[in-house]
Amino acid sequence: MKDTWFANENYTTLEIIEYASISNHKVKRSVKITDINLIDDFISRIGKINPQGEMYISFSDSAEEIALLFHSEDAVQRIEIIQGRFKTPSTSFNIRNEIEQELYRDIVALLNKR
Repeated sequence: MKDTWFANENYTTLEIIEYASISNHKVKRSVKITDINLIDDFISRIGKINPQGEMYISFSDSAEEIALLFHSEDAVQRIEIIQGRFKTPSTSFNIRNEIEQELYRDIVALLNKR
C-alpha cells in the first residue's frame, strides 16, 4: 500500500482537468499551470492530507471528477478528486476536513478563471 501522495520530485507543470462526470471523461474545463511556486504550494497542501484514507465511498456515474496531473521530467503523478473529495493513494477517502475543502475551492477557482 502506498503511503505518500507523490512518488517523484521537481514537478514543473500541473494540469487540472474537469471531466463531464466520473463515467464520462469528456473534458469540460482544463487549465495548465507552470508557476513552480503555485505547484509547490499545492504539493505541500496535498501532502498534509492523510494518504491512507479513512473510508470507502461509492459514487453514482454522474459524480463530478477532477484530475490533477503533476508532470515531472520522468513521470506524471495523477490525483483524482471525486465529488469534492480527494481519492487517497490507498484508494479510499478521508472524512471531510478543512484542508481538503479549502484546496478543492482553490482548484475550482482556477478552473473558473479559464
